[in-house]
Parts: sequence; C-alpha cells; structure tokens
Amino acid sequence: MPGRGIDAIGYRMDKSKTNILIGEAKVSAQKSNPPSVVDANKDSIYQTQKTYHDNEGIVVQRLSDYVRRLSVSSEHFIAIAGVVINMAKGDSDKYEITYGCGLVRDFNCVDESKDFGKMKALVHEFKPGNVEFVIFSFTEKTIDETVELFYQKVKELAQ
Repeated sequence: MPGRGIDAIGYRMDKSKTNILIGEAKVSAQKSNPPSVVDANKDSIYQTQKTYHDNEGIVVQRLSDYVRRLSVSSEHFIAIAGVVINMAKGDSDKYEITYGCGLVRDFNCVDESKDFGKMKALVHEFKPGNVEFVIFSFTEKTIDETVELFYQKVKELAQ
C-alpha cells in the first residue's frame, strides 16, 4: 500500500550472512527520462531508498512490523527477525542490504541509459549496500496493462 512502508521485502541467506532486499516500486507514464518518480519527487525511489540507507532505525521498525505478521515457525520469520536483531545490535557483518528499485513504465518512454537517474549516478551513496534497478515494460502492453501484469506477478511470488 502506498505510503505504508517498504514495497517489497526479500532475503537470501548464505553461510555467513543474510542479504535483505528493501524494495521500492514506482509507476510512470511520464515521457521524460528519468521520470520524476525516480529521483525528483519527494517520495521518489531515490529519496525513499536514501532515507532507508541513512536511517536504519526506520528499516528496523518496518521490518519488525512485517515480522509480527509472520508465523514464528516460518523460515521467513527466522531469517528476517535475525536481520532485525543484527541491525539493532549493529552487527553489520551478519547482513547486507540490497536497495531494490522497480520502475514500471510505457515502452515508448524507456531510455535505459537515462531512466536510472541518481540511482545509477549516485550508487556510491548506498555503500556498503547494493543497488538493483529494474525497468518493467512490455512492447505489446499499455502502461495500465503493464502495471496489472507487474502486480499479478508480485502476488504470485508472494504466495
């Protein structure tokens, strides 16, 4: 739900640490490159992810809210609660953050050399975290149809 927190949460575990994905997605039919939802608006992908990077307390709070809705016996609970505990303790050697960015837009507007905006130009600001940026666009679909496909896939993957 817009304005309610992190758009997507994911994780990968290996032997030494857990990589947590903090996902932010925006939709734009704007013709400019990058569209303002990437880095110009107050609630742009860049501004939101920069806030998460600069204030891990917000991430801890949002992840804690999410963990409360999970079954304590699920592997998701264990993995994400572990990250929350390690973040709160400052044990940054036990987790890493990937700032996931998704831009849904009309195929007529896409310019892969420009649509990443500050998320590519200022990627160093997110260190030691990683940035992943994906553009969702389909040549046979309108922006509304593309958005519907995107949300259908998210729902499917969330089950």
